[in-house]
Amino acid sequence: MIMSQTSGEDKRHMLAAKDWFRLSRKTDGRSLAWIPEPVKLDTHDEEKLNRVFVLPDHTLVIRSFQSCTLYGFYFSLNLYIF
Repeated sequence: MIMSQTSGEDKRHMLAAKDWFRLSRKTDGRSLAWIPEPVKLDTHDEEKLNRVFVLPDHTLVIRSFQSCTLYGFYFSLNLYIF
């Protein structure tokens, strides 16, 4: 069995609060801007009803794209809490 030690930086990374964002395109008719918006996670009591959720390893899951509003560029940020 191979055991590895986790460095202090890795431990902070694993304990960091991680939020998912989606780039949303906004326009006023003359100019175009890409605005990061927080992803709204579903929080139904019954797990199978959730379409947008995060797994324990922080993987974002989106089940069945039913509308064009879910398409886009998604990214995650680590927010270190000390």
